[in-house]
Amino acid sequence: MKKKFFSLLSIAVAGSLSIGSAAMAATVNGSGATFPQSFLASATTAFKTAVPAHTVNYANPGGGSGAGQSAFRNNTVDYAGTDSALTAATTPTFGWVYVPYVAGAIGIGYRLDELGGTTLSLSPQVINGASCIIRWTFPGPEWLCQRLELCR
Repeated sequence: MKKKFFSLLSIAVAGSLSIGSAAMAATVNGSGATFPQSFLASATTAFKTAVPAHTVNYANPGGGSGAGQSAFRNNTVDYAGTDSALTAATTPTFGWVYVPYVAGAIGIGYRLDELGGTTLSLSPQVINGASCIIRWTFPGPEWLCQRLELCR
């Protein structure tokens, strides 16, 4: 269902760009995050099929979020994929906008053999407060709640 939706969306966007633009073929280049590469590979192929006069490229490998942000900021690509927000130091000096186009799960891995018989609770409260946790040996939920108040 999602694949069909994105294919139709790509074709619709491509169709709207193709009206009266055969003489004005364009190439749009991007790079950056590796996470969206499989989606972009199929989307750019669908776009090229729908609108052969125009080309959209995404470097594969993309080089990573930092490389994409840098290339975009330095105007060497037209768009960039990123897994992280831009900071004041990495924000381009020209007008730009975030366009969310791929969503996915992020997994948290940990080694069971290093838990030493203790349990690890990754409850929603723990996950939401993860940026405040400075070490995983905290005593319990009371500590987490106090810590979350300090982070707000």
